[in-house]
Amino acid sequence: MPPKAPSSKRGKENAPPKVIATKISSGLEDDFDNMIEDEPVKAVKRGGRPPKSTKKERALSEMVADGAMDVEEQVQSRTSPNVIQALSKSTRNGDDLQRLQAKCEQLEKERDTFAKQFDELSSLRVSGAEALLVKFKESAEARAKAQTAVIQSQEALYEKQTAKVKSLEEALAASQEALARAEAAAAPPTFDAKLERMDQRALRDEVHKLRDVVKTKDGEIAALQREYQEEVAHSRKLQESAAHMRRSAEPPAKPIVNEVHSLSVRLYEELTGLDILDAQVRHDPKTGDERIYKCIQTTGGRNYTFRLCLRNEFDKGRKQWEKIVQIAPQDMDKETDRKLLKRLGPFREAFDIPREQLLAAYAQLTARMDPEGQFEEPE
Repeated sequence: MPPKAPSSKRGKENAPPKVIATKISSGLEDDFDNMIEDEPVKAVKRGGRPPKSTKKERALSEMVADGAMDVEEQVQSRTSPNVIQALSKSTRNGDDLQRLQAKCEQLEKERDTFAKQFDELSSLRVSGAEALLVKFKESAEARAKAQTAVIQSQEALYEKQTAKVKSLEEALAASQEALARAEAAAAPPTFDAKLERMDQRALRDEVHKLRDVVKTKDGEIAALQREYQEEVAHSRKLQESAAHMRRSAEPPAKPIVNEVHSLSVRLYEELTGLDILDAQVRHDPKTGDERIYKCIQTTGGRNYTFRLCLRNEFDKGRKQWEKIVQIAPQDMDKETDRKLLKRLGPFREAFDIPREQLLAAYAQLTARMDPEGQFEEPE
């Protein structure tokens, strides 16, 4: 409301102007501009007193002079409560809409972040342990296939050797039958006196011939028996080798405590050809632990079974403990390869060496087992 004008004795000209309520059609409008444009102030030439101002001019001058109401207060004073409530409600709806849009954008960002993290976790699902397990399984399968192939080849060779032994046995039996027939033929026949007088010299010559045949057959039989014994010994060796291969192909009974260590041992065995069949530890309160390994070295298609013992011995001359390694071959009496036995040299018997010379001794062993290996004979 505009401030009241001061009253005077003149009455109506000093009465406060009436506020005209106007309707707002579009936007926020007032009638002050219309009032000024509709009723412009006309200059009146009078002498003496200034011209009398109209009510609208006085109201406008008072409102401009006072400056108590700004445009928003005038609009609010001229606006109905329903319009104000509608405007405030639309404003609140706009704010809610903005908040919902901001929340929706935030949820979309979180969804994209979660989707990206899920993809990364899916791609990284195979951890280091799982990858190591997959490699170990592949290595085990490859090793099992190789061992299966070796076993099959050994079995085929064993069957071949068995067939050969069977043929030798049949040849030996045929030779024995021929010898029996020759002995029966060499027996002195009973002839008449006349026949004996007539063919005595011919019969003597026939006996000599049969004796020569018997000696030849005896030599053949002895050679066949020696060959038969060698084939039997070789077949036994093949059976033992196939049994060792089957045992090494079987999965370990105890669980693997450290897969990395087991894989390292397997890789070392494949690279060097050294298979460790068994390991034992003997506790001695005086000399400490004694470690014993049963090993098979495979080089150049040849096998060498030996026992490796690591122990401590006290050197009285140097007055200190030293680590000693003993290499003891196994089943040398069953070995039929004479060339291998000759090349093994000192490795045909057990001997002790210092621990620091073990690598050199192992290199010497592999060189002696290799048909094309070069080595130096000990002086």
